[in-house]
Amino acid sequence: MNERITPELEVGIIAIIKSWKHSQGRLSFPTVIKRMNELDMPPFSRQALRKNIKFRAALEDRQNYLRLPSSKRGGSHEMENALQKIAELQEEKKRDKALIHKMKEQFLRWQYNAHRMNLTRAMLEQPLDDDQPVSFSELKNVADELDKPFVISPKKS
Repeated sequence: MNERITPELEVGIIAIIKSWKHSQGRLSFPTVIKRMNELDMPPFSRQALRKNIKFRAALEDRQNYLRLPSSKRGGSHEMENALQKIAELQEEKKRDKALIHKMKEQFLRWQYNAHRMNLTRAMLEQPLDDDQPVSFSELKNVADELDKPFVISPKKS
């Protein structure tokens, strides 16, 4: 019982609690521990499980759900869907933050390279020529050139 409750174990224990059925008997921490032993999960004391707020909330929610008459059950799916949506949004937020960080680094590199090449802000902000439309192939060539590293020749003195 010296092992810590990892996030993976936490998910597994909550899954045991959420999937509990009337046919499995009364739902309590001792019965959850027995089920964990059947699934060869590391053993934890009742006190350790009860101390975890997520386990306690999951157990109370499932007990309340099991007390409902069978005709009124079904709200559990809404909660599961909401929790799944929250997890998806958190993962999306994490990916977005990483992308923003990567783009900020890229912008700083471009800004530094433009400075080293003596490009002014006015030069960089010049609009495209309206009288001469730019074709897709020209834009692709520019994009391909941007993917190549800048070659800065040493200044001659």
